[in-house]
Amino acid sequence: MSLSFHTMSNFNKFLQFNEELRLVIKLRSKNLFFYVLMFIGFPMAFFMLYPMSIRGRQGFGLWLTLIIILIVVVVQNLLKQADCYLLTNQRLIHLKLKNKADYQHVGEIKLSKINKITRKGLYSICLQSKKRKFYLTNIKDRDLIYKKLIRIRKQNLV
Repeated sequence: MSLSFHTMSNFNKFLQFNEELRLVIKLRSKNLFFYVLMFIGFPMAFFMLYPMSIRGRQGFGLWLTLIIILIVVVVQNLLKQADCYLLTNQRLIHLKLKNKADYQHVGEIKLSKINKITRKGLYSICLQSKKRKFYLTNIKDRDLIYKKLIRIRKQNLV
């Protein structure tokens, strides 16, 4: 997992003094089933609401509203795929894609505060601290990330 210079420069603003970026954790892309379901949903919306066309503009408005809602759901899911986590030598930072090239800091946890790291489901990792649990969901290469988290956490404890 290599990082290009362009990617590094985008993430440098989230790093503190003397903090080293170890890994950028990407999220898995949605599976094909999600897209098939969405594209079946568009024609289904038409055929389900076709009888409403007798109502004229109200029926058309209802149909158009449903199509717009489906488009918003698809776009939100596509944008959520671009979120990522930054694993540094001191903490784990959650970033959300704000626009094409800019990320927003959503949250973080210091590696020293993590008491337990466990796998959850097929694509998630649970980080437990004394106060609460943090879930890294829908992670690409989860087992590799899990091993790297364990190794970096052990290095910090020594």
